Amino acid sequence: MDESYGGDEKREFYRINFEKSLNFNKFIDNKISEPNTAVTRNISQSGILFHTKNPPSISNLLWISLDLRTLNICQEIEQNALIIKEGIVGKVVRLEESKMEEGNYDVGVCFLKKDSKLEKQLDPSLG
Repeated sequence: MDESYGGDEKREFYRINFEKSLNFNKFIDNKISEPNTAVTRNISQSGILFHTKNPPSISNLLWISLDLRTLNICQEIEQNALIIKEGIVGKVVRLEESKMEEGNYDVGVCFLKKDSKLEKQLDPSLG
């Protein structure tokens, strides 16, 4: 069976396969929750896909602790994405059960931009 995608690509940025551990925290009342663990699947200038056993909900805001220094696209991410205390802030835009690992979920996150209205609302101390 041919699984290649024949339609138009809707993504604005090319995704790079990137498998590294990361921690993410949910924003609850502009404060962050306890950390959760995950493993990335791929990343682009505008977002990241990771899998985890403890998924956030659609539209949750996340603070993602991720070592970007090993990526070639690090500069583009740092120029555009909202970064607070060396963590990237993003919004969950996709959530589905993993086809690869039972009990895990694939989570798609779109990075918030530096000029986002939410930037002023989020607690920069991450307390």
